[in-house]
Amino acid sequence: MYSVCLAVIFAAILLFASIPASARNIRVGLLVTGEIQVSSTAGLILETGVGEDIITRDIRDLVIGVNPPPIKEVVVPTAVPTIEKKIPKVSVWRVQAAASTDKKSLEKLAEKIKGKFNGKMPVQVVNMDEYYKIWVGGQYNSLSAAQKGAETLAQAGYNGLLLEISVIQQFSKVKQPVISGKDRSRQAEEGVKQDGIYIYQSGSNVSKKVNDILRVSATENGTIIVQPTNGQESSHAYRGSLEIIQMGPDKMRIINVLPIEDYLCSVMGVDMAPEWPLEAFKAKAIAARSWTHRSLGRYAADGYDVTCGAHDQLYLGAESELPKSLTAVNNTAGEVLVDLKEKIINAVYHMCCGGHTVDNEAVWPGSALSYLRGVPDFLNNDTFIFFPMSNQQLEKWLKKSPDTFCNYKRDKGKFRWRKVLESEDLEVRINRIKQIGMISNLAPISRAKSGHITRLLVTGSHGSVELSPEYKIRKVLGGISLLPSSLFIVEKKRGKFVLYGGGNGHGVGMCLQGAAGMASEGALYTDILAHYYSGAKLIVRNN
Repeated sequence: MYSVCLAVIFAAILLFASIPASARNIRVGLLVTGEIQVSSTAGLILETGVGEDIITRDIRDLVIGVNPPPIKEVVVPTAVPTIEKKIPKVSVWRVQAAASTDKKSLEKLAEKIKGKFNGKMPVQVVNMDEYYKIWVGGQYNSLSAAQKGAETLAQAGYNGLLLEISVIQQFSKVKQPVISGKDRSRQAEEGVKQDGIYIYQSGSNVSKKVNDILRVSATENGTIIVQPTNGQESSHAYRGSLEIIQMGPDKMRIINVLPIEDYLCSVMGVDMAPEWPLEAFKAKAIAARSWTHRSLGRYAADGYDVTCGAHDQLYLGAESELPKSLTAVNNTAGEVLVDLKEKIINAVYHMCCGGHTVDNEAVWPGSALSYLRGVPDFLNNDTFIFFPMSNQQLEKWLKKSPDTFCNYKRDKGKFRWRKVLESEDLEVRINRIKQIGMISNLAPISRAKSGHITRLLVTGSHGSVELSPEYKIRKVLGGISLLPSSLFIVEKKRGKFVLYGGGNGHGVGMCLQGAAGMASEGALYTDILAHYYSGAKLIVRNN
């Protein structure tokens, strides 16, 4: 049924596998869905997998999906009324200072920000679904303009700003025919829907069908904004081009193809604060580049290298780029970490280790890697802290705020945390795994040298169940969202389980917050990498 499309995909995979990693772009698997809206501030260029141009005009928004456009029966009266009509969504950039569900606290903070700029800078509190946000400055039509705006604000004395893309819906008075009758799809009109990818402008009945791969790019090196129409996912702006491949009668795969260094500029901005030292950004740039080159071809059978999810490297497109990210990537061009055999290492990293990083085999199956050994997140052991700790020592360690690199600027939200688990909610999650009744105890069976739990025993009124590895522990205990880490102790109070924890993430490899702490004390990026990746060597590969 999809023989033409599959033949093109197979040919692409053969070519994809034969191109040297140093000579090609990276292919990022974004999502599998049935329909997307694609737009750009520049024009859109569309071509098929065999190079046939479809659209090269100044069209800025299209709908692309596996179903043809709906057709409406239209009756035009003699007098055409004037009605209020929504015109296409427009993506703009904002500079966000804070977000919270507490409107009053944000309004107070907004007044402080206004005072800081003597009332000369626009500051507004806006309601975005369940959250309130503070926007500082006006709206910007591009990422670069928003970055300049953020830099201007930082120079004026206010840091901690985040860049975000917002979608606004404009209204205008227009003349439009009255719509009557019921929608009837082209599928119903033609009897049977033909396989392929359909392209049309929103509101239009005219479509073009493509039977193989569809490639989408923007003119003037612009970004492509992708918005799934299922209403469940956010829009993102991407550099490079998109490849859209039909996966079946109701699904298509979206792949972003772009230069590796552009990809790095995006992943660099995730979990990095704009005010952190540049040396920390450089360290992450090299770790991310090393991981990327080692991972090329990971999903070659599916036609792409890596996914956009956090289980690879979280990739949000151009909107997560930060000015320091671009500087760090450019300043470390070609630099990667290798092991003693000159093989690029698996340079994983995480947000915050909590005071000591974790051996790789304690988190993931496989043999111990010499460059992923758990290390203390401090150099001078003036307090005579040694690992592993006893239960009593670990309790004191997690309930206080010790002087470590990742306790940077005393960020207790990630370095130290507390979570209360309601017994009833926890019982629902645990009993889905095994029926053990009412839960009476949570007890670590084993911990890594760092203190992170690797095996947890959950005891109930009708039995017990063991949770492992650390990801499963975090997922089951965390509920809707992952538990920050598996570094915690448990206390039972009034029928509830109270967790006192430290760190954020799996804890293996480089601690990003620790890197910022090291850099703030004068460490260079080479020092940071040497600390977290034991024995790894930094080399330059110009190709």
